[in-house]
Amino acid sequence: MSAETGVDGAESDIAVIAMEGRFPGAPSLRDFWELLREGRDSIRPVSDGDFLAAGGAESRLGDPNHVRVECTLEEPELFDAEFFGIKPAEAELLDPQHRVFIECAHHVLEQAGWVPGRQEGTVGVYAGASASQYYLDHVYPSIARRPGTVDGFIGSVANAGSALATRVSYLLNLTGPSVAVQTACSTSLVAVHLACQDLLNYQCDLALAGGSTVNPAARLGYQFVPGGPFSPDGHCRPYSSDAAGMSPGDGVGVVLLKRLSDALADGDHIRAVIKGSAVNNDGARKIGFTAPSVQGQRDVIVAAQAMAGVTADAIGYVEGHGTATPVGDPIEVSALTKAFASTTDRTGFCVLGSVKSNLGHLDAAAGIAGLIKTVLALENELIPATLHYAGPNPLIDFDASPFVVSGTAREWPRSPVPRLAGVSSFGVGGTNAHIVLAEAPARTAPLPSGRPEAVLLSAAGPGALAELGDALREEVSRNTAVDVADLAHTLQRGRRPRRARRALVVSSTGELAEALRHPASGVHGDTGGTPRDVAFLFPGAGSQYQRMGQRLYENHPVYRREMDRCARIVASAGDVDLLGVLYPPGDAAPNRENIDVPDGRYAAILATEWSLTALLASWGIRPSVMVGHSLGEYTAACVAGVMDPEEALPLVMTRERLIRKAGGLTLSVLLDEADVVGHLLPGTSLAGVNAPGMCTVSGRADAILQLEKNLIEKGIDQHRLRTPGAVHSAALDPVLDELREAVGRVTLREPSVPVLSGLTGRPLTAEEARDPEYWVRHTREPVRFRACLEALPTDRPPVLLEAGPSGGLVKLAQYTLGDAAVTASAVRHAFAEENDSRVLLNAVARMWTHGVEVDWEAVREDRPGRMVPLPGYPFQRRPFWVDRVDPLTPPEPEPIEEVSLTARVWSGSGLPRPPAGRSPDSRTSPDSRTSPDSRTSPDLLTSPDPLTSPDPRTSPGSGAPTESRTSPHPGASTDSGTSPEATASPDTVLVVLGSSALQDPPAGLLGAGGGRCVTVRFADGFSSPGPGSYRLDPARPDDVRALVARLWPGGAAGAGVRVLDLGSAAGPADPLREARESGLFADALLSALGEGAEPPRTVVVSHGAFALTGEDAPPERRLVHGPAGRRPEGASGAPVTAVDLGEPLSGHVDDAVWRLLLGELRSAGGASTVAFR
Repeated sequence: MSAETGVDGAESDIAVIAMEGRFPGAPSLRDFWELLREGRDSIRPVSDGDFLAAGGAESRLGDPNHVRVECTLEEPELFDAEFFGIKPAEAELLDPQHRVFIECAHHVLEQAGWVPGRQEGTVGVYAGASASQYYLDHVYPSIARRPGTVDGFIGSVANAGSALATRVSYLLNLTGPSVAVQTACSTSLVAVHLACQDLLNYQCDLALAGGSTVNPAARLGYQFVPGGPFSPDGHCRPYSSDAAGMSPGDGVGVVLLKRLSDALADGDHIRAVIKGSAVNNDGARKIGFTAPSVQGQRDVIVAAQAMAGVTADAIGYVEGHGTATPVGDPIEVSALTKAFASTTDRTGFCVLGSVKSNLGHLDAAAGIAGLIKTVLALENELIPATLHYAGPNPLIDFDASPFVVSGTAREWPRSPVPRLAGVSSFGVGGTNAHIVLAEAPARTAPLPSGRPEAVLLSAAGPGALAELGDALREEVSRNTAVDVADLAHTLQRGRRPRRARRALVVSSTGELAEALRHPASGVHGDTGGTPRDVAFLFPGAGSQYQRMGQRLYENHPVYRREMDRCARIVASAGDVDLLGVLYPPGDAAPNRENIDVPDGRYAAILATEWSLTALLASWGIRPSVMVGHSLGEYTAACVAGVMDPEEALPLVMTRERLIRKAGGLTLSVLLDEADVVGHLLPGTSLAGVNAPGMCTVSGRADAILQLEKNLIEKGIDQHRLRTPGAVHSAALDPVLDELREAVGRVTLREPSVPVLSGLTGRPLTAEEARDPEYWVRHTREPVRFRACLEALPTDRPPVLLEAGPSGGLVKLAQYTLGDAAVTASAVRHAFAEENDSRVLLNAVARMWTHGVEVDWEAVREDRPGRMVPLPGYPFQRRPFWVDRVDPLTPPEPEPIEEVSLTARVWSGSGLPRPPAGRSPDSRTSPDSRTSPDSRTSPDLLTSPDPLTSPDPRTSPGSGAPTESRTSPHPGASTDSGTSPEATASPDTVLVVLGSSALQDPPAGLLGAGGGRCVTVRFADGFSSPGPGSYRLDPARPDDVRALVARLWPGGAAGAGVRVLDLGSAAGPADPLREARESGLFADALLSALGEGAEPPRTVVVSHGAFALTGEDAPPERRLVHGPAGRRPEGASGAPVTAVDLGEPLSGHVDDAVWRLLLGELRSAGGASTVAFR
């Protein structure tokens, strides 16, 4: 222990690296600090109207002892369920305590820059919530009072305190310990202690800890009892002479913890340090179960200080429990005084306060609110006032204690001695917790590098993206000290990229703030929900200029390494100083007279493009296909492994020499190929077809000059190109043998990456790539660049990157492919004044906004970066709420709305026959679990083979089964016939096989003219292994949007869609997961189809979910038909039929079964339940 500071620096130190909270009157921690700094009380009165609207009894309005105050969160019913992949029906049941905690937990991870699955290490979750008033008053009376039902099970799990931590772990994919904590008022501080212990024991690498209290019934107030724990006016006066009790409040708080040594090594933003913590219980050392204990509280404080290695006189502030109760406050101060007396006899040096004076008692969130307040006080060097303090409680001898209570804020500046604080939280039942906090280590300000940085923003949609940009603008405008490199690093490494994207390349926070004031600034894009490929376009001769790529050479080691390699090859092959001619000494900018590279032009282009491609590859950007314009195809050949640079560079130097030897000129002409041919003169040739209305002509100099004159006279646009001779023309014929001989000495291989041939406009084949004659013809015959562009993939067009000097190829691409083509240029134009690195970074940023995957850590090239707190994701919340039900009012029976049970016996192949001893025409009654209002017995009749009768519900006279429905809702149709419109084949049938091992449906399932059949299986990401077959993650709406974009490229408006869901028909190992994923897919599909599409007709297939004649029907088999798999038919009007089979399907499904299920899918009518036995 330091004699000077009384503080040990220990390996047991835990860093607080992120915090988030939502408190009454403070939806963010910035607002929370302003509330504390200004000394505001969030407890406010409830009007008579609000009290009655909340369900209060009018008779209580005149009760003088009924206290109507509230201290609640704003709009707790709002939640961004879609963001977390939670179905609307499930979100409605979910306790708002869980919802808010989940959102805060996500924001905490964002603050720390932790993306689950991207960084190494595990994250633990330690959390607790108050008893769920939402379940008691809202969910249980209205949904879960049906014992044994799936709804009841889902509702209870959605509100169980034991599920809070594990739900966070599941939704955020956190794989460390996940521990539910419940110790009443001390819950959240005990959670922090447990998290610290598991970090010190290396049970996890980071830990989320906190608590949540949200009371939907707060506006009903409480009954004041003299001498009880509650305040007579709702205000809380800790340690004050007029203290009379507390009032309840809402709040949610979460901290992210990490071992201090790891946090320092990783460059985390450390907000405070937990030096030590302790937890104990009073045992029987008190007068009653709910009473506090001096000895218990004293012991836990002493233990925490011992763990921290501090003496009490080093502690400048204690955030007390401070309930303002007649018994609690005196006992607490007595315990604190005895604990401090163990190591000091000083008095009046330590400030004592309590956040309950601002917020009331937050129950399970009380401790975390106090911890967060204390961290903010350390950061801001200010101890907030304890409100309503009218002087010392007469039962507390403050003069003889180390403590003072301040009714005003006090400065708490840093000094050479680190500031320390204590935080206490004591639970009803006697579980006590105390934590010793220290200020964060000083963080030195980084020196601005001046290098351009890519600031990345992404969101699920454009609205959230715009909000995120506004929030970041406010942050950097307010906090100008943040380094733009750290900011960019945090957003690159610490955010999961989403569909709607924006990127800005800036060199300072001031430049960023200015750019963010303009919504259109930067580059914007939409990934379409899936990663996107990139096609590299390599320009050819004429694009070179002095100093091209010079800043890339100076600033990027990979580029410099490859350029040095090329320079050595060129020097040994032709005695040319490549670096000298490219990067001449001095700073003079080239002009139009001296712009060209004086020697080794072709080698300079290839070396630049090769080095650039190597740099991009080191950043994770590799081409899926390449197109080279003339000379550029040699670069493509090197990248594809057809040639090595060691042989390709000498070859292009020979090629340049021979073209120069042949002489001639090249002319660009703005005409289509068919038109330009009519203007050709003897001695000229068509040299290239580049885009619609854009060709090149080359030939002997005199012939080209005459052609130029002719075109000018006819008013046809043309201009000469900066090439060494008559490329791709008959003028080269005299030198082709020498070129053939040079190519023959080169080792040629099959391309490892697709290359579109400039000679044919088609993919370069292995035979062509290995044939020297191909490369001779490639030099002699026209460049078919337009054909290459038109041969690029069209179902998911790649981003087009011009990976070389010029900028001309992307313009040709836009002329050819239209404005929809996404293009980027990696190298600046010859006369542009932009920095090379900035131009390249802009190109990379633009590709990223359109879905090209980028390794941003590699882009930083080992430059250090630190995490900084930035605004969290702007959740797009909407209401999810079950209305309160008065517990004194008996629930009304729920009507059966257009849902009925139809039972049939079918003896076709592939489905089980009736059990032995039971006649096919026997009559049975569904058991009570099938329908709460079953009163009739459906007919069970045999059926013909559905191969010959696609819809089993034809007229009884045809021999098909009849059916009997159970009490449909008044007005619901009971017509079992099918109209021609209803039986018409849909445009598209989606067969959802989920995670099952069922084989694909047979080809031709829908019959002639029956539309298309598409299978969907659930996997970790989106892919299409074959025609009509897709794999996707149902929890990612982007995957489902990608499916819809593939199936209906022009939009799904007017599309006929029917869904046959078989995921739960094969006896899944995890029925709840299968049902949940099935429901997520249904939700995402409806959203992706859009408002113009018809709601999909859906059939959901289960097995053994309904008991017709006493057989066992485990409730988990009905999950797919309950809230876990509920379809959004209520919002869309889309009918959903539940089909239940007697046995699970497996492997190969008979054609007869497919036809039977298809018949149900084609049927008319509303929602129904059909059981086949």
